[in-house]
Amino acid sequence: PSVTRGICMSKSRKEDKPFSGTEVGTLIESFRNDISVIAEDVSTIRVDMNILKRDVRDLKKRMISVDDVIRVFIPKINSRASVLEAKVG
Repeated sequence: PSVTRGICMSKSRKEDKPFSGTEVGTLIESFRNDISVIAEDVSTIRVDMNILKRDVRDLKKRMISVDDVIRVFIPKINSRASVLEAKVG
């Protein structure tokens, strides 16, 4: 017999033979366990997504600050470069 997710499956089982109550109960319990595992994973993913959203918001704010600094200093740098070019040229 092969084992799939804790359920023993016999290869000699005929297709038309109905499942026993024990087999159905085992299947249901297996599904409950699988659903429970999935629910735990989804909960963890939600927490991780919230952390990522917060981090992206923080990075966006920092990038805006960097952009503002660059926007202010580029004209000053261009002005200094022009002065240096004039002195050299």
